[in-house]
Amino acid sequence: MLERTTIAFAREGELVTARIDGPRLPLPPAPRSHVVGWVPQITAALRSRGLPSELEDGISATYIYAPLPDGRKLVITPPQEPSEEQPPGAWLALAERESDASCEIWWDSETTGPDHAHLGIEPLLAAVDRHLDDLGVAPRPDPRPVLNEDGTHPSLYRAGFIAVELPTGRFHRLPLAMTDPDEQRLAVTRAVDGLRFEGFEVTCPPELLTEDPRALHMSRAQDFGVDHLAAFVSDHARHTRDVVAALDKIASPLDGTLAQAVAALHAAADWWQTLDGPDAERHVYRLHLMATEIDRSTVEVRALRGELADRHTAKPLGPRAGAPTPPGRDSSRAQAARATSPSARHTPPTDAPAVPPPAAPGPPAARRPR
Repeated sequence: MLERTTIAFAREGELVTARIDGPRLPLPPAPRSHVVGWVPQITAALRSRGLPSELEDGISATYIYAPLPDGRKLVITPPQEPSEEQPPGAWLALAERESDASCEIWWDSETTGPDHAHLGIEPLLAAVDRHLDDLGVAPRPDPRPVLNEDGTHPSLYRAGFIAVELPTGRFHRLPLAMTDPDEQRLAVTRAVDGLRFEGFEVTCPPELLTEDPRALHMSRAQDFGVDHLAAFVSDHARHTRDVVAALDKIASPLDGTLAQAVAALHAAADWWQTLDGPDAERHVYRLHLMATEIDRSTVEVRALRGELADRHTAKPLGPRAGAPTPPGRDSSRAQAARATSPSARHTPPTDAPAVPPPAAPGPPAARRPR
């Protein structure tokens, strides 16, 4: 039976939470530890195509075995030692025949493997599916891909939920300051509708849902293109939820502008790798590096988005909100720009006392008559 990710909404004390159960991707992993989180998704994908699987823990790796219809055995495992030379997300998949010790490599994203530029679980499973198709293995009863936890994030983010990561696990919740029950029901209903549209299984108590038609309408930020988001925040945002929605447009997992930019940079690097040239490898490396740096910044934007969402308050209307920058002080934007400017080290602080210029020489003194 195909495993489906299920999202359970509940009221837990003062919190309204969404907890996810099913095939999931782990937290950013340390070497080797990522195997524990990805095994359920791999076995679920194999089982959905009628292939039972079994696990074996080796000295330095976990092995996943599944029988193939031609008598061979599929083996999926992370790369072998030395582990410090292999990036998290590297996998090896091969079909072996024990009788003659022969094997066929289906996927190899080790550092020196042909698929080393494609780390992670999705390209591995896509490659395995292609080979299973060639062997005539029956397709999944449900042609949709195995949905994992990451796929729930856009719908939860757009509804206003905040991701929480604790040593005991992960879940999503509504902002701490969102205490109005009607507002909570609107947010939960938006999330439930979005998740069900994407194909996820959802359980939710009726008291957390509403028939209010306002649940069908997202923030006005969704009506603005990325090129107009700054104008929306400056001229139309009246509540933290509006700014949060604008940040979601650019930083939402999977479908946010920054996530799309990261994917595009990686794709460009993969394409460039097919070209010849003395500098090809260097340019490919630079593109992958830029994508990684943008991805790290995106994670920080999401964290700040969560902090702002928890405030959940209207924009102050007093002079404090719109007060001009005091004379002699830089705005926060100017301070951020100054911090990254190559000339910052040579620029005196704006609040340093000004040194008066030397006085211009006066007229020559008159001679005293003798």
